[in-house]
Amino acid sequence: MDFERRGANSVGEDDVRVLSLVDIFEPLSPEEIKQINWKSLSTRVGRGETFYAPMDLAETLFVVREGRVRVFRKSPGGREFTVAVLGSGTVFGEMSLTGQRLRNSYSQAVEDSEVAAM
Repeated sequence: MDFERRGANSVGEDDVRVLSLVDIFEPLSPEEIKQINWKSLSTRVGRGETFYAPMDLAETLFVVREGRVRVFRKSPGGREFTVAVLGSGTVFGEMSLTGQRLRNSYSQAVEDSEVAAM
């Protein structure tokens, strides 16, 4: 998804198609997905900033609008193990509706990024 070229609050046809594949957006029409106020849901995350940790109990769906995000786990000894590096347009999160789980995982910006959280 290239939100930057289309503006902070808009999504294009390809973006709508990708988002409609996510269970939580599936019941929405393409027009309703386009009407989501992405700007109010988004936040800038600086390089190296962790924005999700295992102690965050809320079920949250994240959309990487711009940049790259690393999902990692820590061993009891403090070593970090990267599970995935996610780029622009990736939808992920701790959502029972998507079947995804971030338990025991952290999310950290690899570079300055913009992430929408729902």
